[in-house]
Amino acid sequence: MVRQLNVPVEIVSCAIIREEDGLAMSSRNQLLSDAQRKNAPVIARTLSESCNFAQSHNVADTIGFVVESINASPELQVEYFEIVDGNTLQTVNSWDESNYIVGCVAVFAGEIRLIDNVIYRKGIS
Repeated sequence: MVRQLNVPVEIVSCAIIREEDGLAMSSRNQLLSDAQRKNAPVIARTLSESCNFAQSHNVADTIGFVVESINASPELQVEYFEIVDGNTLQTVNSWDESNYIVGCVAVFAGEIRLIDNVIYRKGIS
């Protein structure tokens, strides 16, 4: 949108700050029950594992892997997991559709919605 509208803004990406167990830091983490908090790091672990999985699987299989892996954990239910072009946020169906590909996930732990993402490919954009 910044490019399309020629908005004089520079978007600077930065690493996600994480808890010691890998869960993305968020004020929402404090609202989790003990059981939810215990299971929540599965999100980051699964996203990390999906990078290796994706090297030998297509986009659809990688989406299935992530959703099934997270949903198998007690207390967690995936709202969505999309693999998208990191610049446009449009869904990609193949790894060769973009040189910047990101996986974006939202997961419910009870009523608490947790979000995270992983970069699969970040080439020159």
